[in-house]
Amino acid sequence: LCSCRRVPYPEDHVMVVSQTSYAYPGGNAAVHDSRSEIIETDEYGRVLFAYNNGFGTYSVGIRQKHDEYYVYYYDNVSFLYTDEYLLFTPEQIDSLKEANDWNQELNEEKMIKRKIVDKYSLSKDIDPVLDHKDQQRVFHDSIADNENISTTVFLVDESQTGQQLFQVWRRTIISKTDGYKYANLDDYLMILNADGTYDPDNYLIEFDGTSQVSTKLAVIKERNGWVG
Repeated sequence: LCSCRRVPYPEDHVMVVSQTSYAYPGGNAAVHDSRSEIIETDEYGRVLFAYNNGFGTYSVGIRQKHDEYYVYYYDNVSFLYTDEYLLFTPEQIDSLKEANDWNQELNEEKMIKRKIVDKYSLSKDIDPVLDHKDQQRVFHDSIADNENISTTVFLVDESQTGQQLFQVWRRTIISKTDGYKYANLDDYLMILNADGTYDPDNYLIEFDGTSQVSTKLAVIKERNGWVG
């Protein structure tokens, strides 16, 4: 019989991933390679952290607080992408702190909350409203593919009313010799209702992968009546 036991991830890292995996595209963690570091804590307990998801996405973020079951943060503005892990400018940190009320009294009304991820697997407990094939079908209702394009859909977040936010990542084949080689094509945000339906005029928005994400998150959520 195997006497192995699972070892939980450090609490600080679990709290970081509990926020990032919901807050923005690319926030999910590679189980063995993700990293985080607490940079600073303000006088009201807010935490400024750096994060590497293990897949090549880096960010800094601010958590307002946490308890036994949830992390609490400001929707859409709790993070900034960075070029490398722990590489950021004073201007970036100042901007992030300003957007998240650093060193001001906690404001519960501005916070949203998300369940803490599994401390062993770093996975979040959300079942997608549609399977992956149907998620792709819904996307292709608006954006056509061809045989040289690969489309992948990732579940990002779920609202209080059961709407779900997805990232759609498309790649195009640039070479078929010595194995297929791909190049990034484009990225989209997509919102589906709790029953799998969607608003055909507003459910999809393109983003550039970095600088536009916070703005595009706010826009698509507002257009679809998202309740954080």
